[in-house]
Amino acid sequence: MNHAQAKTIGIYQGFKTMTIKVFRAYWYPHKVWISCFFFYAVLFACSDPSQKIVQENDPIFHTTAPARLYFQNTRSHHYQLITQKASKIDRYYLKAVSRDQLFYPVIDNNWLAEEAYILLESKDSIQQNVAIQIDNIKLISLDFEDRKSQYEAIIAIARAVDAEQNCCFIGEAGKCLNIFNSEQAKTQFKIVVRDYLKLVERF
Repeated sequence: MNHAQAKTIGIYQGFKTMTIKVFRAYWYPHKVWISCFFFYAVLFACSDPSQKIVQENDPIFHTTAPARLYFQNTRSHHYQLITQKASKIDRYYLKAVSRDQLFYPVIDNNWLAEEAYILLESKDSIQQNVAIQIDNIKLISLDFEDRKSQYEAIIAIARAVDAEQNCCFIGEAGKCLNIFNSEQAKTQFKIVVRDYLKLVERF
């Protein structure tokens, strides 16, 4: 190898080394930002309250450790937690929801039994059997003492919200009282339903 060839190879190797250094300096930080962008884009898509509620009527209360961990890490900070002393069940109230509403949903995490429930609470502490009317036609019985009845009523209300149908509670003397007092209340209702369905791996 003569001197000219050696010089050419040296220049090539130097250029190659410099190119690699520039690539690493530029690409690696941008790679991190790109990865973060896609991560948060997926996370935002998963938490979009405009997504439709299209779950089966039959409830599955069983939950898993990964589902509970996901809820704890990504969603629980949006909720107020109250642990029931006797049962040790963790009850979650969405912080944005006003408890002045006629009804509002809550999530019960019965982690000792690996189960979770979605329930309706009432500002007037209504505990008797009532009826929910959907779109001025369909009547749904709601038993506050039965978790399955509550699940079915809540899913029906969420579907009605998706379909832009009116939902009301049949009160005394057959008077129809609107469940939601604003569009924001409807959105918040769907957020809780969506979070619950993810907790039981149905969404």
